Amino acid sequence: MRTRRGSAGDEGATGAATGGASGGASGGPAGAPARVLHEVALAAGAGSGTGGAGAELLSGYLPVLLRAAATGTRLDEGERGRCRELGVEAARRGVAPSAVVRLHLSAARLLWPRLPALAGTVPGAPAEPPGAQELGTALLQAAEDALTALAEGLADARQRAVQEEEAVRRALVDDVLRGQGDVATLLQRAEQLGLRLAAHHVVVAVQTRERTARVSRSVVRVQEEVRARCGLPVLTGSRQDLLACVVTLPPAGLGPPGLRELARTTAACARHVLGTEPVRTGVGRAHAGAHGVARSFTDAREALDVAERLHLPEGAVLADDLLVYRVLLRDREAMVELVGSVLSPLTAARGGAAPLVRTLEAYFAAGAVATRAAHALGLSVRAVTYRLGRVRELTGCSPGDPDQQLPLRIAVLGAQLLRWPEEPLPPG
Repeated sequence: MRTRRGSAGDEGATGAATGGASGGASGGPAGAPARVLHEVALAAGAGSGTGGAGAELLSGYLPVLLRAAATGTRLDEGERGRCRELGVEAARRGVAPSAVVRLHLSAARLLWPRLPALAGTVPGAPAEPPGAQELGTALLQAAEDALTALAEGLADARQRAVQEEEAVRRALVDDVLRGQGDVATLLQRAEQLGLRLAAHHVVVAVQTRERTARVSRSVVRVQEEVRARCGLPVLTGSRQDLLACVVTLPPAGLGPPGLRELARTTAACARHVLGTEPVRTGVGRAHAGAHGVARSFTDAREALDVAERLHLPEGAVLADDLLVYRVLLRDREAMVELVGSVLSPLTAARGGAAPLVRTLEAYFAAGAVATRAAHALGLSVRAVTYRLGRVRELTGCSPGDPDQQLPLRIAVLGAQLLRWPEEPLPPG
């Protein structure tokens, strides 16, 4: 058989494709013509549908097939490990699994007509050459073993890539929600995940009844659903027992109706993924820049906190709608002083201040109508009017007098925000 002198590049490809044509199972059967295996590898790599997967991804594969087919044995653990490594390498290069399978099946198909001539060169092959059927069966078995190992390598590599990407995403979400890190670095990391932090964002924080661990495992599924439904870039994470969605706003922004719809959509996605109804959904104010996300998250958390203190109905709460309450809370010292001076006399009532404060809450929520307040409290009108009279006696302010309602209203609101009288007032 004539040989030809290949180029330096051909010689390198021959070594890659054949794994070295001598050296037994790890490198190829002794005396196997490396040129033939090289030609098969090049022909398989040049075939259509291989997605750019070249002969280098056949490194060591053809000698393994040849040895197994010629000796009628299965792949050993070392050979399986080498095939798994080829799968990892294919995943690292971004070659599609279908292209990897096509490449290796094509190489086995092209090796088949060469087997009768090559089988006798393999150490350990029987003295009597096997028949075509035996060779074909052994070749298919070897190809099956090799492709199984390749698939395991591909799957392992892709799983590791997913885990690494998830770790990067989690770290980024945690950093932007906390507002930590260099701005330029945050911008670069976010762009790699498809999020433009320089634009305006809002954070939608979903309060659930689920444990934090389960919420944390579900953030990617929620993210995909929110992105599909609202058509906006979304990055989702979990922090401080909340499911937090960072949403990039369109250039025109979203008005209150659009933000409420966004909150409903996010809550619906969380409900679908977690299988439980969210308690409330807080929407922060829109802010731009890397650290604007942290400000919006703070807005959303404060909105949820105020809604809980005020016993607002479950559902969506916008930070913009609760600004007046947040302003009151920021001057905490003055609020404590007002509640203490106006409402602390109610502690002298039989049963304490709590029943009278709840009556005032219901009375003001009912538009200062005693019958409606009685219905809301499940009491008789007489019981409500009696309690209102006790408030007037103890505080000196009449809940029904428009001129005296304002300090009572603000003091009651402050008591809700401070959770008084369930919790003691902070020391002045």
